[in-house]
Amino acid sequence: MSSPVLIPQSPCLTIHEFFQKSYGVPDFQRGYAWKEEHVKALLDDIREFLQMGSPIYLLGQVIVAYASNDDDYILVDGQQRTTTLLLLLIVLHKRFLQIPNIHMNVGLNFMASKLGALTMRASGGVNLRASVTVSEDGVAIIEALIQGKEILHVRSWTQENIMNAYTTINDYFDEYWSDIGTIPDLYSKIVNRIYIVRLELPNIEMAVDTFEKINNRGLGLSSSDLIKNIIFQLVNDDDYQEQVSTNWSKTSEILYGCRTSRLRNIEYPDC
Repeated sequence: MSSPVLIPQSPCLTIHEFFQKSYGVPDFQRGYAWKEEHVKALLDDIREFLQMGSPIYLLGQVIVAYASNDDDYILVDGQQRTTTLLLLLIVLHKRFLQIPNIHMNVGLNFMASKLGALTMRASGGVNLRASVTVSEDGVAIIEALIQGKEILHVRSWTQENIMNAYTTINDYFDEYWSDIGTIPDLYSKIVNRIYIVRLELPNIEMAVDTFEKINNRGLGLSSSDLIKNIIFQLVNDDDYQEQVSTNWSKTSEILYGCRTSRLRNIEYPDC
């Protein structure tokens, strides 16, 4: 969507409000990179908040720019956290549907429908797709998880990390939130009492510049991430950028299949 304002906006939104919009990750971003420890740290924070009984929990800030395509926003900073939250909502929705006789309970059935709607957004007014268009080839895995499809092949680091995060969240539920009867209350607290600040910039250039100035802490970029970032910064033509993006995805898939860590990490120029 085109920018309605020329100055930054910073609404503080519940998770329910935040996922009323769709988010696309730009091509120059790395893929989903969080490991088990990062996912568990986020879940531990949420569980601690729930145990303390605090009225609200501020999860932090993401930086977005207004999009010109089917997405509502371009996600410049916060991809890892936003994607993990989406995975959390997917797991929560699947657990919700396990409530006995849920389809006979109008109230619970309505809540489950609202939760499911947070994970998928309309595209072009017709097709549904994941609320977060994950960088590289993560979208196919995310949408397969939402739709309950069997995932036969994992072809990249992004896909592997998404699958591992999904498994970690499921395991976390089994350990701490296994009682299906508590799922509706858990859902209500997570989506209505956890807040995110969405810093909205008029365009991607301003958003990237703001991100660099704020210099948020996060998972450090690998050598391949840095190479990718440089390449995409040097490509100005939109059509050519799409070709570069396709070629990079093919390269990532080939390297992912390598058994030599030196090759997989693209850290050595003699490879």
